[in-house]
Amino acid sequence: MPKHTPGPWLVTRDSRSPCAIEAKGGDGGALALVYLTDGKTRKRTPEARANALLMAGAPALAEAALQALCDYESMSAPYQNVAVVEALRKALTDAGVAL
Repeated sequence: MPKHTPGPWLVTRDSRSPCAIEAKGGDGGALALVYLTDGKTRKRTPEARANALLMAGAPALAEAALQALCDYESMSAPYQNVAVVEALRKALTDAGVAL
């Protein structure tokens, strides 16, 4: 499975469209444009910015989740939370992160 573009990812305003927020990789290349408007004025909405910030935070979130998974898996049985381990594995796998 291919790896994602390494972070950090950034959120910038996109000059090509009044209703876009661009997520950029650390090298400045475009990763995604988030289009979400109120449908009438084509103005950016708080939800669009929140979505872009979540996308931009994905590399750091994936890294933190992978570290948490490693930490949980290294714990002995009485301390290991199986539900958390399963949730982390599923989230990382669904996101395409190699375990």
